[in-house]
Amino acid sequence: MPQIAQILETYVSQFFWLLLVFAFLYFVIGRGMVTKIDANVDARGRKIADDLAAAERARAEADSFVSGGSDALNTARGEAQAKAAAAKAKVPRMPKPVWQRPTRKSQPSWHPPKPILPRHAPRRWTVSRK
Repeated sequence: MPQIAQILETYVSQFFWLLLVFAFLYFVIGRGMVTKIDANVDARGRKIADDLAAAERARAEADSFVSGGSDALNTARGEAQAKAAAAKAKVPRMPKPVWQRPTRKSQPSWHPPKPILPRHAPRRWTVSRK
């Protein structure tokens, strides 16, 4: 069949150029770009590792400052409490202000309201007996 022979002749040259272009792209990308990408990934990994090591060193330094600071804070707190106690001991005891003094010893400062009750039950509330 002449049609099939014609198809083989036209597609063989196209298949050859297709293989040639893909081989060229494979070697250009494989040799040129992949090495640059690998170098970039390695540099990024080194930078991340260095940053993590620096962060760990900073954390250790901050922990040492915190432990030293808490000791200093405790000593300062003790000194402040001692000074406050000494100042309270020097000041004479003041009497209570007037509004805090009770008016009578028998009554508290607040009285609950007295209930309002009728003196006698009205007639309509009574039960009539007949």
